[in-house]
Amino acid sequence: MAIVDKLQEQINNKSFNPRDYNDEQLTIIDDMLQQGVIKGPRMQEIVTEFEGTAGQLAKEAEFSKDPLGFALKDKSIMSGELEGLIPTRAGSELIGDLTGSLIPYVRNHKHLCNHYQCLKVLNQNNLQKQH
Repeated sequence: MAIVDKLQEQINNKSFNPRDYNDEQLTIIDDMLQQGVIKGPRMQEIVTEFEGTAGQLAKEAEFSKDPLGFALKDKSIMSGELEGLIPTRAGSELIGDLTGSLIPYVRNHKHLCNHYQCLKVLNQNNLQKQH
């Protein structure tokens, strides 16, 4: 397959990667596009589309790593948005763990206090019996 045919195929199926070529090569390909040797949009348009697609793929990769962190990225706690510990996946897990660990104690504090008082009284009674 000739180089021109290969380039034409890559441009047609949008698999042309301008990062694979140096500036001189891109200029030559652009000249070929301008002269009609290769059919397609000008190089500037190809590069713009490629960079846009590459940026979108990078965002999707970042989102797949940490969806919550990506959604809350660049939010400010001062303006009512969240930032700091919460936007990270680890921060969200920590907050969930702490909340899940503390809520049973908060909801059952009366029972726990009563139980502590009973233990305290029993311990005092045992000390008095020993003396």
